[in-house]
Amino acid sequence: NPHPGRWITNFPLTLMVLFFLQQKTKDGFVLPSFKYLIRKAEKDDIKLAEDNVNCTFLRDLNKLPTESYAQSSSNLQSLLLQFFEFYSQFDFNDKAISINEGTPVRKPNALPLYIVNPLEQALNVSRNVSYEECERLRTEVRNAAWQLESSSEGSKGDDWGLLGLLERRTTRGLKKLLRVGNSHRLVSVKDLFNEKEDDKQDSLRSKLQRLTKTDKEVDQSVKEMKVAMIKEERKEQKLKFKNSQVANEVYRIRRDKIV
Repeated sequence: NPHPGRWITNFPLTLMVLFFLQQKTKDGFVLPSFKYLIRKAEKDDIKLAEDNVNCTFLRDLNKLPTESYAQSSSNLQSLLLQFFEFYSQFDFNDKAISINEGTPVRKPNALPLYIVNPLEQALNVSRNVSYEECERLRTEVRNAAWQLESSSEGSKGDDWGLLGLLERRTTRGLKKLLRVGNSHRLVSVKDLFNEKEDDKQDSLRSKLQRLTKTDKEVDQSVKEMKVAMIKEERKEQKLKFKNSQVANEVYRIRRDKIV
């Protein structure tokens, strides 16, 4: 799409990852700055793209001095957590991301998110990102850091680690509906693959037949869950709204969404 929307795209996200790896850790700098690669460029590395964009930088990373980068001792899970923690504390209001410098630089304007184009440093590759989307990004990295840190400490729920991070928002409401009373569960995946001594010989088909409810039972379960949720929401609205007319209108809108 030649006209990106107001949300962050793949290229700025990639630059954010590279910038994070350029920050000093206990092991040193995992990646050198881009200006260091430019400074170490050799004759064969001189490149000019269209519109005379200078693409000269060292391409053979085997020629990099060993002191210019370090091997990280952290595993991927730790690096991902550190990535979210780093950007949850990053000053997006005043600072810009620049892999050329490898350190935060002052923003030249008041755009919500500023990520310097490494080849054309006068350009901001994230200028399309709106203020709302930038705030959403900051919120999501904080939430992701909290969720990964919580799961690493042993408090693992139904969806933890990457599974919890990649969960689509549209599935959360459904899960909430299906969790109203464990007696209404349709199929337990854990029970499906949990083989005991007395049923090791059972086939997957027989387990499905035993665990899966009939269409009539499914309809009844869903109806009961909806009724339970409506009662709960009506109870909450009675407490929150003094004006009964407003409360009834809000209740009607939410009920229609559920149904």
